[in-house]
Amino acid sequence: RKKAATGRVPISSRVSEIMSQPVITALPSVTVADVQMRMVKHKIHHLCLTENGSDDSPVVGVLTEHDLLVVQGNNPAVFLREIKRAQTTSELLHIRERAEQLLEKYIRQEVAIAYIASIITEINDVLIQRVIRLAEQRMEAEGRQPPQARFCWLALGSEGREEQLLRTDQDNALVFEDVPEQDLEGVKSYYLQLSGYVTTMLNECGFEYCPAEMMASNPKWCMSLSEWKEQFSCWMLEPDPQSVMLCTVFFDYRPVYGLSELSEALSTHIFSIIEEEKIFLSFLAKNALENPPPLTFFRDFMVERSGEHQHEFDIKARAMMPLTDAARVLTLHNKMASVNKNIAISGRPQGP
Repeated sequence: RKKAATGRVPISSRVSEIMSQPVITALPSVTVADVQMRMVKHKIHHLCLTENGSDDSPVVGVLTEHDLLVVQGNNPAVFLREIKRAQTTSELLHIRERAEQLLEKYIRQEVAIAYIASIITEINDVLIQRVIRLAEQRMEAEGRQPPQARFCWLALGSEGREEQLLRTDQDNALVFEDVPEQDLEGVKSYYLQLSGYVTTMLNECGFEYCPAEMMASNPKWCMSLSEWKEQFSCWMLEPDPQSVMLCTVFFDYRPVYGLSELSEALSTHIFSIIEEEKIFLSFLAKNALENPPPLTFFRDFMVERSGEHQHEFDIKARAMMPLTDAARVLTLHNKMASVNKNIAISGRPQGP
């Protein structure tokens, strides 16, 4: 098989020249455990099922390693393979729902949260990548060819920080390569339409639209590299409360699909401004300190005083956000564009 894949054997050759020999067979009633043992013992990835289990009776089916993974139930590796093969958002929705069942199982088993977050992030990333590819195929089917300017899809907020577990609302943006002024409108039109398809499909997968429209389908958050640099400069050099709030969302970005060099260029630009205007970090730090600690003077939890969740403890607002805001300041101060993941369950596609 390996020889055939590299083109070293003519298509007219006999199968016996490239096949694994001898053919390993089994009865249709063989157990999963037995199949696994045979595959390991003979170093094969397929098992041939025959009527009487011998190699001289008619073939009734073939078992593969993928079949075994599916039989074994919810498995991160299975999810990733199925996502990459999915053709509709309904398929992706079903897979993501199964991933949440796995999430619940891990939490009940008290699996380390870092490992859980790593797996869900990987699943979310591959799902987003698949949605973008499906959106690109839709654009091509409609006769819209991609521009020469490449792009990068950025995950923002909790997904950008690799801490999103449940399906929350979307936070994303798109940056594309700089183009001549006369081409800018056409390129932006293409990527806005693409982003619209992506955000719609993500919504169909269970990721709600952002109420504040902080999504790539918004013209304000689908721009060229130069436009993004100018936007970041404006926020950082004129840090009013609104600008600081936007920084707390958009500075937690991470490339998920496409040309990652565009994301790196944005980080370099941000760090260069911080180097020149260190007062910006003071504004971020002040904003972080405005979130009260989760405990009262008497060491009780600080609960909500009014609203729908009165007398309840808001874990995100009271416990997580202060830590996140503080970590953001330290990250920017130390010029850390990203943190390498210590746990991985598969190779990640790099996009176009």
